[in-house]
Amino acid sequence: MREGPEWPYVRGGTTPSGKPFDLGERTFLFARRVMQIVRRIPRITENLVLIDQFADCGTSIGANISEADPSDSKKEQVKYLRISRRSARETRFWLRLIEAEVPSVGDLASDRDEVTQLVRILSALITKLSARPA
Repeated sequence: MREGPEWPYVRGGTTPSGKPFDLGERTFLFARRVMQIVRRIPRITENLVLIDQFADCGTSIGANISEADPSDSKKEQVKYLRISRRSARETRFWLRLIEAEVPSVGDLASDRDEVTQLVRILSALITKLSARPA
């Protein structure tokens, strides 16, 4: 990720809760967490779709953040942020389903909270960028 005043997704340091301000880093850490959860889901036939869908959408949040390049137009940046937000919302669904259907994975409340925060952050960025003149 690029740093600079034109890149609104990056601020050094951490939040009071210890989470990185850098959205790229935060979504990378979340993707790693998704993969840790995936490894705990039993590999039985009925879980395979759940594993694939959850891994795909959970890791694509950060991948699409990295595609929102500041040298692109605002319209292009907003496009990738919207895709990322859509993936975050889908990830939240799969987290709920995993908790309900695969109780052996354990409590995923903190992960649901993190993805909800990511949805809110992405929504705020989309609103902010959409309101700015191109």
